[in-house]
Amino acid sequence: MKGGWGGGWGPGGERDNRASGIALSVTLFTVIPWPRAGDDAGVPPRAAVSAAMAWAPAVGLLLGVIASAVLLVADHPLGAGPLTASALAVGSLAVLSRGLHLDGLADLAASRPPPRWTSCAGRTSGRSARSRSS
Repeated sequence: MKGGWGGGWGPGGERDNRASGIALSVTLFTVIPWPRAGDDAGVPPRAAVSAAMAWAPAVGLLLGVIASAVLLVADHPLGAGPLTASALAVGSLAVLSRGLHLDGLADLAASRPPPRWTSCAGRTSGRSARSRSS
C-alpha cells in the first residue's frame, strides 16, 4: 500500500493496521498532529478505524497524564492555588481535545427533555387527572 493510511509497513498487514489505528486515534481525539505516509484525504480502511477505537483509551490516558501534570505544576511549584490549577487542567484538556467532551456537554444542556418526562411541577405529561385516579 503506497501512501495514505498504510504507514508503509506492508500491504494491509496487522502492523499496518495497528500503526494507522494509532495515528488515526491520536489525530481524531486530540489536536496533536501525527504524520502519516502521504497526504491523501481518502477514507481510512475499516481495520484502521477499528484499531483507532481500540487505541482510544490509551489516547485518553495520555490526555489525563498531561492534565495531571498541568494540575501538579500549577498548584505546587507555581503556587497558583487549587481552584486556579484545576481550571488550568480542565482548560488544557479542552484545548488538547478540541473541546470534544465540552461540546457533548453543551449539546446535552441545550436539549429539551422528551414529553414523557415528569415536569418540575410534578405533572406527568401524557396522562390526565382522571386516568391517574382510576
